[in-house]
Amino acid sequence: MSGNGEAWTVKDSDTLQHFVAYVTARYEQGITYSIQRPNRTGRQNNAIHACLRRLARSLNEAGYGVAHPLKPELEIPYSESSVK
Repeated sequence: MSGNGEAWTVKDSDTLQHFVAYVTARYEQGITYSIQRPNRTGRQNNAIHACLRRLARSLNEAGYGVAHPLKPELEIPYSESSVK
């Protein structure tokens, strides 16, 4: 994955050839790449997000909410993102 959010999945020799050609062309333009491994697995990531969704639902069911930034008397329900 490059710094601009591109991602490649190399699953056969055809996609491998396209990937190599792509990286080679960018290298010749002076663009460099580094490989970064994810910190957690997909299963771990899914588990974290499921936990955050459950926590948001529980907070909402318990009557808690996030204060609206412009109207403090209004509350916004918790979401997975706001729990993060």
